Amino acid sequence: MGKRWTHQQIEYLRQNFMRMSNGELCRQLGFSEISITTQMSRLGLCRSKFIKEKINKNNGDNGFSYLSKIQKKLMHKYTKAIDLFRKGKFQDARSEFEGIMTEGTKELAIYERARVYYNICCKMTS
Repeated sequence: MGKRWTHQQIEYLRQNFMRMSNGELCRQLGFSEISITTQMSRLGLCRSKFIKEKINKNNGDNGFSYLSKIQKKLMHKYTKAIDLFRKGKFQDARSEFEGIMTEGTKELAIYERARVYYNICCKMTS
């Protein structure tokens, strides 16, 4: 039987899941990465879904005004590329991820995710 989650740990996960990787969260909270992933799933915390919600907010208000214009633009491109990837359009997704990687070198989190998907697209199209 696993450890039980406290309300404070769940709240910490909700507040930090976009800023920290699952590995960082498991070190902070004292749970395994599988437990972190499972709890995120139970709470409906999905990083790509959260990114889509950020993009669709009006005028950057409602708590999302801290994002720069570059971050919003890159997240919009990232969401588009993920949609292409899920539809199986790997060549189109590959070019979108490549564009993100050239524009987003200073936005490390988005750059790293785009790089991972870019490599997968390269394997799928070769």
